[in-house]
Amino acid sequence: LYNALCDSWRVLGLQAHGACLYDSAQHCFDRALLATDQMKNDKQYEERDIDDNYSSLYGTLGNLYNIQGMLHLALDYYFKALPIFQRYGWKESQVILYYNVGELYLELGNYDAAEENYQKALEVGLQTGDSLMVCGPYGGLAMTALNAGNYQVALDEQDRERKQEREARKNKNKAEKKED
Repeated sequence: LYNALCDSWRVLGLQAHGACLYDSAQHCFDRALLATDQMKNDKQYEERDIDDNYSSLYGTLGNLYNIQGMLHLALDYYFKALPIFQRYGWKESQVILYYNVGELYLELGNYDAAEENYQKALEVGLQTGDSLMVCGPYGGLAMTALNAGNYQVALDEQDRERKQEREARKNKNKAEKKED
């Protein structure tokens, strides 16, 4: 019951978010959080499912605040999701989170913090073995270097990003050929 309620509120919130109805989206996400809180009191739900809801909602709220320019609130919500991602070893989610945090710091002009988070995204992305998981971090490192005036580093990082994109396309083509 509560999980279905959470999912319904989350979907409504995402629809409102997509329509730029941010106050309505916030209301829906708050309701989804309340439904998730109720799951903690119901023994039919496992901790992992509850944490999955929380981490998803925290990331979504981070995105909502990010798009509205409330960057410090976005960071707060992203960092609420991080320990959950780490606890369960959800590496792809960690990569996306670190990348998003890097983007926020880049926007704030804090190049050191941006680079630190892109590096974390890259480290975790390399652990996934998925070449697509490292494209974004390389691109973020390139943009950070460019904004900091380190043009050669920016070019080097951009080259690494392109190499990973080619690798991802090559892997996708191999997988498609195997399916045929």
